[in-house]
Amino acid sequence: MLVDPRAPVHVTSGILPAKSIGIPPGQYRDAMAALRPAYFVAPVLTDGDRLAVPVPDEPGQDWSWRAREPDPVGWTETPVEDPRPDAGFPNTPTLREGYLILRPTPERGTS
Repeated sequence: MLVDPRAPVHVTSGILPAKSIGIPPGQYRDAMAALRPAYFVAPVLTDGDRLAVPVPDEPGQDWSWRAREPDPVGWTETPVEDPRPDAGFPNTPTLREGYLILRPTPERGTS
């Protein structure tokens, strides 16, 4: 059974009384906080030197773009820029594919 650990599971049978069970938050809170959702996006038409993708504003979260680059071989991760307000055709059109990664904003000034 695939369930959301934050929600209870309701069990009903014809013999026993109905019951609702859940997982205690202490058993899943750290694992849920460590999750980094990644969304595959392809193809995206961008400017050759600029990656601007419209993404929703998530309070306390930052978006980044992770893609496999041929030279040097490996994965690179760059922050996502805000799209231009004039929404014109790119000067150097480039098709890209990669993953949009959502991660918590690093806290600043904590000591």
